[in-house]
Amino acid sequence: MCAAFAQLLVDYGGKPDLRTRRVAKLRCASVDSTSPVPKYVQRGGCLYVVPYEIFRVLNVKERWSTEPIAQVLARELVGTSLEEWNTFFASGLIREWRGRDEEGAVRRDRHTSLSSFQLMPAVSPRAVLTQGTRLIHRYHAHERPVRFPTQVSTSDQRHQACGGIVSLLGINERAGVAAVTKLANVPVTPCGLYNYNSVLALLRVFVPELGSYNSPHPVHRLDGPVTGVCLFALSEKAASQLTEKFRARRIRKMYLAETAGFFDHEETVCDAPLSVQTQVDFISGRRHRIGVVDFQNGSHASTHIRRLLRYKTDHGEARSLLLVEPRTGRTHQIRCHLAHLGFPIVKDTRFEYKSARGPLPGVLPSATFEEETMSRETMHLELATGSALLCPHCPRLGVKDRSFANDASAIHLHAHRYWDIDGSLDFTAELPSWMSGFEESLEGRHL
Repeated sequence: MCAAFAQLLVDYGGKPDLRTRRVAKLRCASVDSTSPVPKYVQRGGCLYVVPYEIFRVLNVKERWSTEPIAQVLARELVGTSLEEWNTFFASGLIREWRGRDEEGAVRRDRHTSLSSFQLMPAVSPRAVLTQGTRLIHRYHAHERPVRFPTQVSTSDQRHQACGGIVSLLGINERAGVAAVTKLANVPVTPCGLYNYNSVLALLRVFVPELGSYNSPHPVHRLDGPVTGVCLFALSEKAASQLTEKFRARRIRKMYLAETAGFFDHEETVCDAPLSVQTQVDFISGRRHRIGVVDFQNGSHASTHIRRLLRYKTDHGEARSLLLVEPRTGRTHQIRCHLAHLGFPIVKDTRFEYKSARGPLPGVLPSATFEEETMSRETMHLELATGSALLCPHCPRLGVKDRSFANDASAIHLHAHRYWDIDGSLDFTAELPSWMSGFEESLEGRHL
């Protein structure tokens, strides 16, 4: 156990469990109703998950079966070096899963226990494995923190405990649907460096109203830096019905967006086809799937845009406030379409240089002063507690990973309203913080 893990447990009021009982049945890199409740700590304006051990599955693909497995993983899983993978193998942290059912097929158990992991055969980093081989990687996880507002406008202790990062908007018992609102920088479902710091996990821990249901079923997603309404089904049947409504485009969605520049039209539709590309962030080593305009191979996409306001900031920068309704559900559709039209969303650094008008220096900074300061404070905190430097299992986290400020940044895109065209569902979120001061200008407009 690393010193930081022990220190955070002591700070939280618990004691380090040297027998690691708490991680005996962690689902492989995921969260469900049977997963243990994690420890959370609030520090420096962020919500942290106390570091923990977890198991993840690595399924050997056909293209992996031509060279040593350590070299394959270093190439395929960008961000972890060959030296680090060799260390994992040498430490016995990667083992081969040989569980078989009665017919001889590999079992698809949902959980891996520590005792069963220790019985699995170790794997050599020089081994050339065949397609279908299943590896289990036991590793020590430091999740990225998520930020929360300094003032939480509620007396609910659980809501305060998670800093208002997620809150229950309402439950439609008849439809079996719950609506929640989320802040920026927290993903809806576990992914990448976020597992327990995800909307799905935070709901299970901090929203007791959902305790009488099984784990909420996410049926759609909001991008990490986007705020606003998320819908969750409360049963498998409701999830199937709601998914079909999304597929049939019966669920309407309304977003608010602040963009750079004076938007030209009162009302318009963007029908540029979109596809998805995979890009690598060479600073953090993470892969990103990103939507791009693709007139040759892209899928149909349609976004209806209505201009609400045009104005200048105190610094003389041109801005537009738009009401946006995506008629299809492509990856990054709104962000990509607005950038394609030449009006990228404020603070959306991923798409600012994809604007048809080119880079907009000074208009869309990569990170605000507040976010850069928060990132530096987070690094100093990790240095002081040793939460990164004293952990030999995850050397690429902490001070070596300087993309935290971009993750913490909220773009000015807000999922304001979701409703069913038959009137059975209708959920509206409060206006986002970046829209404070617009209330009088928008009075009388139907949002």
